[in-house]
Amino acid sequence: MLAEPDRAAYPSAAMDDLAKPALNRIDAAIARIERAAAAARSNHHALSRRHEQLRGEIADAIAALDAVIDRSESAESA
Repeated sequence: MLAEPDRAAYPSAAMDDLAKPALNRIDAAIARIERAAAAARSNHHALSRRHEQLRGEIADAIAALDAVIDRSESAESA
């Protein structure tokens, strides 16, 4: 069995002082990750809206082309 660590060798206050900068860096990293995730979600929503808008524009353009082709075929057969 391993011996218990000597608690006097690791004073609690000293450990807290050593851990604070590391915990602060971890908190800052988490905040950056959360901001990046929020931005990615926002970009996804913007891209989805743009995609739907473009789909509509393409559908309108295809309908216009179909109308031109129909008129052209009607004029040729007359």
